[in-house]
Formats: sequence, C-alpha cells, structure tokens
Amino acid sequence: MHGTELELVRNRLRDFAESDQTAASPLYRHLAAHSATDPEVSSLLAQAPPNTATPALLLAVAHRLLQAEPWLTLSNYYPTLGGTFGVDRQTWGLFRDFLLERSASAVRLLTTRSVCDEEVGRAALFYPALTMIAKQARSPLGLLAAGSSVGLLLNPHRYGYRYQGAGVGEIAAGPKKTSLVLSTALRAAEGVALPPLSAKLAIGSRVALDRVTVDLTDSDDVAWLEACVWADQPDRLRRLELAVSIQRKEPPELVIGDPIEGLAAAAAHIPDETPLVVIQGRSLAGEGEERLAAYARQLSSLAADRPLWWVGVEPGIETFRSIVPAAAFDAPGAADPADGDHLLGMVRWRERSTAGVKPLVPEATILARTDAHGRRMDWGVL
Repeated sequence: MHGTELELVRNRLRDFAESDQTAASPLYRHLAAHSATDPEVSSLLAQAPPNTATPALLLAVAHRLLQAEPWLTLSNYYPTLGGTFGVDRQTWGLFRDFLLERSASAVRLLTTRSVCDEEVGRAALFYPALTMIAKQARSPLGLLAAGSSVGLLLNPHRYGYRYQGAGVGEIAAGPKKTSLVLSTALRAAEGVALPPLSAKLAIGSRVALDRVTVDLTDSDDVAWLEACVWADQPDRLRRLELAVSIQRKEPPELVIGDPIEGLAAAAAHIPDETPLVVIQGRSLAGEGEERLAAYARQLSSLAADRPLWWVGVEPGIETFRSIVPAAAFDAPGAADPADGDHLLGMVRWRERSTAGVKPLVPEATILARTDAHGRRMDWGVL
C-alpha cells in the first residue's frame, strides 16, 4: 500500500465528515471524522479498489459486520439495529475496537463489495416527471434504470405517494392498495403547480443495468443492501424492506454491464415500439468528461431509433449540461443548487423541422430542487 493511497482515503473521510451530506447523520459524521485521523482504520479502507474506497463503504462494512453480532454494546448506537444511544465519548472507541478486531472480515468485504445506495424514496421525486412523460408518450412506458443493481426505482407504479406542504395541502397519488407510501415535503413556486398526478402509471417493461446485480433471493445480498443504509436512519431501512418485498413479487430484468457503455445493449431488452425512459439510478456527478461524453452519444443514438426521455436527480447543473447542450435547458434551470440541494431534471428528444431537415433536438427542463433521498421537493423553485 502506497502512502498516497492512504492519504487519498483519509482526505475522502475528512471531506465526507465535513460535508452537508452527513449533516443529517451525527453517527456517520462522528465515525468518519475519527477514521480520517486514525491510521489503522483508514488503512483498512485503503485496501479497497480506488473507485470504491469511499467512506460510505467503510461504514457499510462495519454495519454489515455488526448485523451478525447485534448483541454487542456498539449496537446501542445503531438505530437500525434497535439502538437508542446518541453519540458520546465511548462511541468511537467501541467502533474502532470492533472493526480492528474483525479486520480480516472487514478487508474481505471492502475488496469484494461496493456501496449499493438505491434510495427508494427518490421514486417520489421521479413520479411527477414520469406522469408528464406518460401523457406525452400516450403509451405504456419502458423503464431503464442506468446504474441500478437492484431496480427499486423501477416500481413507481406500485408505490403510493403523499406530497404535503404549506399552501399546497396534501396531494395523494399512486395506487391506494400498497404497502409502501412515500411522503415528501412539497413547496411550489408562486404560480406553479405539480402536474396532475394519476393513481395509475402504465409501465410496459422494466430493466436495470449495472456492473453487478443484487439477488433479492440471496439473504447475504439483502443483508448487504440493508447495511448500505445509514445506521442512524431507520426510516430509510423500513422503506427499503417494504420496497424489497414489493420487488420480489414481480422483479424487473437485471442486466449486467457498464451503466454507460452498456446502455444500448440494455435498451435492446425493451421492445422497440415501447417509449423508452432512462432513469438515472446512480448519480453521474462522479463520472469523468470522457465517460459523460460517451453517455451523451449513447442517448442521442437511442433517440434516433425510438421515442426517448431521460430523468435524473443530480447535485449540479453541470452534470445535466454534460448530457445535453446548455442551450437546451429552459432558462430558469440554469442556476446551480445551494449546498445540500439536488436538481430534478428531464430531457426529451424531439424532431425539429429546419429547411426540410428534421434533426433530433433535446429539450431539457429542470423541474425542481430536491434533497438526495426524496424527503423534500421544491417544484419550480429554481
């Protein structure tokens, strides 16, 4: 192990602990901050491949190991395991000792697993956009979740939704008979309203694309999926458990492949006559310029052969601009979100007649400011 690798890991841990991302997780902020200054703990994470050696992976590994020994004192600090203790002076020492005593098991997970953070709550963000797309398509949709090893976002028609906020009251959508209802705090810009939301959304085909897939019939895979939920956010774990139960009844097709380079091959699993909607399962923010350019080419190529829409939640406008030209965005969507905010965007490719030629032109709109997990949506507030 080279010193630069260790320093990179320690910087990632430090940045994670100081980011807005961990503001809602006192436990993970505390553990990441201490891990950044501890050479033995950070050295464990440094053994993971560079592209997966993230603070979230280290914390998920500890969570997974503790799942197997929930009677230990450390579990008192993990609400997902029934704990009720807040962070105190004992938390770090217990965590450090627990992880180092199981270093061999920790390294095995760190070198073979990657974080699977498919937050089902984001379906509440996508649902209004999918409702708009369904009206435009006038046909059952084919959903392709790019960067999704489970495909939980491919069941928007099976979840219920409650949007609530001052000035908008309560808006209910989705089927009435469902075990999972997602609640989102809603705010709308003056003079702007959510599109009419229906109880039914017609979905024809569902495909998830990622380098690895999660087998929901495998108890170890499911345990890992649960371990990737942050340990002091038990509400997210409950949503995940319900979503997994729904998914098991009628699973989508899971395709193994690169979520960018394999997009066209995965799309071939959806009938050509079905309008295609690419849902961004994993944020594109960490991808390099070449990868994003390749993704843009794949989308343009798909749009040449069939009706195509893309929907995603990203932390900044630059990611959207990497997919389509900046000029394609509606003017109000040109602003970057404030710290901690994300943007919900939608792109539609349409033919435009110019001097007898009908080129495909992307029409892109930023619909809302949101959080990362679907708890809040500021529709039209840009």
